[in-house]
Amino acid sequence: MSGDASTTVDVMKENTARIMDKLDSQMPLYVKMHSDLYTEHNRLSENFFKAAYALEQAELNLLFHGQVPEIVEPWIRLQANVTMSQIEMASMFLKWYPQMYVVTLKFLDQALQNYVRAVCAPLQDGEASSLDDMPDVRKDAA
Repeated sequence: MSGDASTTVDVMKENTARIMDKLDSQMPLYVKMHSDLYTEHNRLSENFFKAAYALEQAELNLLFHGQVPEIVEPWIRLQANVTMSQIEMASMFLKWYPQMYVVTLKFLDQALQNYVRAVCAPLQDGEASSLDDMPDVRKDAA
């Protein structure tokens, strides 16, 4: 902490900026982690199907004469449809969550502005209609 006298708001603002900078610095890592996960999933899928084709040729031709049993194909399609639904729901949640978060932040900002307007406007002769219009009253705002 610096040696100069700081207000509580200065300390909160400084630490909030540190937290936001840390979050911003982590974004490339999150993107890379998801990219690596996707790459590994694709690699595993390719290897799985190479092995499955080899096993199918070696064993299943003997058992089923090259034909997929009637029960296996619908079950595989059902599982694929369930997985596709789950992916869609997860995507909708991932889209919805930040939108809801932004709405909540905007609501909190509006509540803060209303509070400041109600408390500070009489002290400032009603000059400020929002936080953006209020003068910066910090000691270093010159």
